[in-house]
Amino acid sequence: MHTLHPAVFSCRELTHLILHKCLLPTAPPTFSGFPKLTWLSLTMVGFGEYGERDLEAMIHMSPLLEMLELEDVWILGDEVDEWVIQAPNLRSLTFVADDDYELQIGELPSLQKANVTIQNYNSVDRDFVTLLTRFAQVRELEFRMPLAEVNVLERLSCSFQILKRLVLHTDFCNVTRILSMFSLLRSAPNLQQLETKIVDSQAQNDEVDVDFFSALCTNGLFTRLKIVTITDAPLCSNEMHFIEFILSEARLLCALFVYQDDDSDHAKPSEEAVIQLTKFRRVSPKARVFFRNMDFYWRHEISLRKIVDLL
Repeated sequence: MHTLHPAVFSCRELTHLILHKCLLPTAPPTFSGFPKLTWLSLTMVGFGEYGERDLEAMIHMSPLLEMLELEDVWILGDEVDEWVIQAPNLRSLTFVADDDYELQIGELPSLQKANVTIQNYNSVDRDFVTLLTRFAQVRELEFRMPLAEVNVLERLSCSFQILKRLVLHTDFCNVTRILSMFSLLRSAPNLQQLETKIVDSQAQNDEVDVDFFSALCTNGLFTRLKIVTITDAPLCSNEMHFIEFILSEARLLCALFVYQDDDSDHAKPSEEAVIQLTKFRRVSPKARVFFRNMDFYWRHEISLRKIVDLL
């Protein structure tokens, strides 16, 4: 993998900096930022030891930065200090990585869209609730739910009044994870689009029914919800009851897309799932249910908008 020349840090006229699959050297002491940079995209980019300081400086010393994309960025070294993303004009933030590298979110007053997907965010030692509240003002949010066996969002007190689109990486295997998800959903009264991406599909530890979901419902839940998407779902009983609950509560629902992962050891047979879906009561007269299994989806590279299987 190629290591860039330190001269990259002297390009003060840059407005866009997009780097892919390379290594960044340590910033020289003379580095004074990118005063005109509005877009920073780093994909599969590595930093040396203490590289979190250089990454933090690149962001902090780019006062006009509006778009920040950090995907599969890694930092060498056994120990990483806390580092902060803080940018007054940042409108869109993407941080996708295996580890959080002690990431902290500072003041982002202009943020409208955020994607924080950390593969190994399993520890409850970090204050995940505080991290999440940093995104209370965004219109679109995507993140991976922590998989620790605790309802980490039970202390969530902020309201996501502006949130219109939410993408959750989670599962329905445990009651604690379901409760965490609903803690967030109850805080987003104006949500219009909801997507759940099932991760780490495994056997259900807790069995729940549609009455369980109904007991979590409040008057403001799903009042504006129009589109729901569920992907990588083996469609075990908990997932099917969640779908049944959505169809029975979302009065403005227009479309519910279901992508089944039928490669899972716990997957419900597709024919059985389709029959069950057709029997669910729909409170919205406009609600349409679309079904595909993921194997067919990837083989034919179909987009969401091209699905024609209507139930």
